[in-house]
Amino acid sequence: MKVLKYILPICFLGGLISSCDMLEPDLDNTYDQDRVKSDPAFAEGLLLQAYEALPQGYTFDEVATDDAVTNDKNSDYLSMATGSWSALSNPMETWSDSYNMIGYLNDFLSVVDQIEWSWESERRDQLFRDRYKGEALALRAYFHFQILQAHGGKGASGQMLGIPYIKTLINASNSEEWMLERPAYKETVTDIFNDLDSAITLLPEVYDNISGDDDYNRVNGEDHVNRISGLIAHAIKARVALHAASPAFNGGRYDMELGQIAAEESAYLINYIGKVSALTSALKDPYFFDANSDTKNKDILWRMDYQKNTYDRESDNYPPSLFGNGRVNPSQNFVDIFPMENGYPIGSEFADVSGYNEADPYWGRDPRLANLVLYNGGTIGSTQIFTSDTEGNIDGLDKQTNSTRTGYYLKKLMRPDVNLSPASITGQTHVRPLIRYTEMFLIYAEIANELWGADADPQGYGFTPRSIIAGIRKRAKILSEGTGDAYLNTLDTEGLKSLIRNERRIELSFEGFRFWDMRRWGLPMDETIRGMKIIDRDGVLEYSVIENVENRNYASYMQYGPIPQEQILKCGVLEQNQGW
Repeated sequence: MKVLKYILPICFLGGLISSCDMLEPDLDNTYDQDRVKSDPAFAEGLLLQAYEALPQGYTFDEVATDDAVTNDKNSDYLSMATGSWSALSNPMETWSDSYNMIGYLNDFLSVVDQIEWSWESERRDQLFRDRYKGEALALRAYFHFQILQAHGGKGASGQMLGIPYIKTLINASNSEEWMLERPAYKETVTDIFNDLDSAITLLPEVYDNISGDDDYNRVNGEDHVNRISGLIAHAIKARVALHAASPAFNGGRYDMELGQIAAEESAYLINYIGKVSALTSALKDPYFFDANSDTKNKDILWRMDYQKNTYDRESDNYPPSLFGNGRVNPSQNFVDIFPMENGYPIGSEFADVSGYNEADPYWGRDPRLANLVLYNGGTIGSTQIFTSDTEGNIDGLDKQTNSTRTGYYLKKLMRPDVNLSPASITGQTHVRPLIRYTEMFLIYAEIANELWGADADPQGYGFTPRSIIAGIRKRAKILSEGTGDAYLNTLDTEGLKSLIRNERRIELSFEGFRFWDMRRWGLPMDETIRGMKIIDRDGVLEYSVIENVENRNYASYMQYGPIPQEQILKCGVLEQNQGW
């Protein structure tokens, strides 16, 4: 199927056009609106174009946070984190690409009601029309949120500003149409919600077959499982509501009205999957990146199509002894957030009860540490990796350009059955989840703790923030002997707030959340990155923390990302965020 080249006549989009002039379509490989209206498969290509723009892999922007560094000296994230972030150079920019996809979606929405989607069945025709329209509205909301997350913030005027919400194709020859100002932040959020609410009324809750209903199954059956469903639209709304309710956008406090929406939407999904008990039953094995790489893992609510026989992740991140480039190096800052297996943090104030031993720092730790981080003596598959400073150990600290800078390698998301040996390279199936149910549990725990406290359930959902965190930690096999989570049970609402954030940091690590979480919470971004140096003295290991692996250079105004400078210059009514 040929893909349409569609005009996006709005000067601040960038990407497909370079000025505010209307471009004429190319003569080859392009078609006019008549072809779109008369060819349903071709018209659907507009919608599929937006699906193609969803994340196919991981950017690992965590190397610009306190969770990791990279050994790639040419990394844009390294430059950003060490002082080169600007409105001209922004690796987190989503403005152009996302607005381009919104253009495709708006063009699709402008013709969807005029197309005969099925000439065989009037009912099937309407089912297709409803589903496609719902998908387009949900995707339009999704891409607007990508822009809002990266570029919404406090403008030069001091007002919290959103981003222009584009619902139609704009005539570039009419300057009044494309000169769009940034609205108030909550106006953009409301527009996102409206699109999602409309989508939910049009979409099936899930894609599943109904016995004896061929029309329905053709349109909304299980063959379409990776397209946006009603449940996915609820999840996107929960994510948006939590972000918008966060302290960074509400004067340092959570917005209770938006918080209610985040709680309602996430609770809906938690109840759908089976409440907290699902964490130790249906969702008991969240490691979609292990040797099984299960494309039907129940923790995954929405995913991209799986990729077969690939090994790029492992090539980038395996240690050099396994023929990898060791790019992402988790920090000591990150390793230190993992508690002991008995649930207590490793901090000095818990020395009497945690059992943490500085001379053997990985013993008795939260089992998730060994699953997510490759540390000295850890294994990936059947191979043991050492990062200690011994002669000839290329996996050791700074031994060569592709060795670790922190004493750690990334294990999460790596398949241990990938073989990178030049003599017999073997790829495997990889899954890229876009939304997991685990995120929904963490959304509810965070916002309900703010709304109602650690143990309250005023809506009668059947769970509380404390019970959710207990379920997550039980799934992680903390206190596997069933002695009870003594540390968790001592925490009040404020203490639980810190633990919820810590659990979110662990559970969603290296999936693209930490950069945005730090900013929406208003956390300091300039924390120095630490590592671990290990010296092997005749079999006796000496551990010493490296206090300065990398200094971070973020100014306080960088809590909010910049509007691309080229868009400020092109469209003079766009207000830049403070400091940029």
